[in-house]
Amino acid sequence: MYLITYDGEVLHDPRDAVARVTDATCDLEANTSGTLKFTMAADHPLYGSLAAMSADHEVVLSQADQDGTVLLELFRGRITDAGEDMKLEREITCEGCLAYLADSIVRPYGTYEDTTDEAPGWTTIAPGTRRGYAEWLIEQHNRQVDGSKYFKIGKDELDDTSVTRSSTEYPDTLSELKDKVLTAFGCYARTYVQDGVHYIDFLSEGGPDAAQRIEFGENLTDYATTRAMADVKTCVIPVASSTSSGTVTLADIPDGPVAGHDGCSKQDDHVLYDAGVAKYGIRAEKVSYDSVTTAQGLLDAACADLSTASDVVESLSISAVDLSHVDHTVGPIGLLDWVRVISPPHGVD
Repeated sequence: MYLITYDGEVLHDPRDAVARVTDATCDLEANTSGTLKFTMAADHPLYGSLAAMSADHEVVLSQADQDGTVLLELFRGRITDAGEDMKLEREITCEGCLAYLADSIVRPYGTYEDTTDEAPGWTTIAPGTRRGYAEWLIEQHNRQVDGSKYFKIGKDELDDTSVTRSSTEYPDTLSELKDKVLTAFGCYARTYVQDGVHYIDFLSEGGPDAAQRIEFGENLTDYATTRAMADVKTCVIPVASSTSSGTVTLADIPDGPVAGHDGCSKQDDHVLYDAGVAKYGIRAEKVSYDSVTTAQGLLDAACADLSTASDVVESLSISAVDLSHVDHTVGPIGLLDWVRVISPPHGVD
């Protein structure tokens, strides 16, 4: 069963005749804040006592056994909207605690010294490794917010590979983290509370293997696939969007296969992924790379993009029953868990 609490007080317990909500839905997705929505009747014990936009007063959705013992915390966050309808019922919307990172701003910075004469520039130098850069963004957030929105670093699986980053746009911390860490590195952020403190993990491969499988004829209820053919790119024309040493191009790099990037070749001002070209033909795109300062760096960035952009991405959309609701000896499925899916009619394992 599901339990919802607010400041530790019961918002919803199916065993309680009064402390209940209706129409509850929770949407969770990797590297997003997630949302929780529900309707509260006018006679609810907590009606009128919910504070909006307060990280000090969090709503928590948990999965529990029949005795009320929490098995898995599914959602934790703050209320963003609490409107009323004609019957004085309140429509409550909550956003997950990862959204707290959107309350702070990243001032102009770079992982290298700004030697240009153009304004605006930066004087703040950020760490130039994946691990250091990600943790630096969290530190910048913590300096601007109160303790209720503060995050400590938990598990950090990012390595010390060098990165080049900069910004003069004053983005919020969440946007910068998503664009330049989570998406760029293909990693995952996981937030949780331990001993009253918010933690954030950076996971290179997501969470653990789930304690159950999804199988045809057992708990699989729907299955569909999509293939994003229109997004395939086999040719990149790389352009340095900003540099500290003048114009950077591929002009001085000889044409031919690119060392260290199997299957990639450089021709004139563009880079090709040969296997993709053979299969789909030339599908070109101009791509700007932030703060690339050398021709080799520009070439490496283009090759790295082509290694993934030339593949057809196949997505599985699966609906399934979480068997932990039926058999309490089976562990629940959590966000970021790896779940084995077996469906012989679809040829999937």
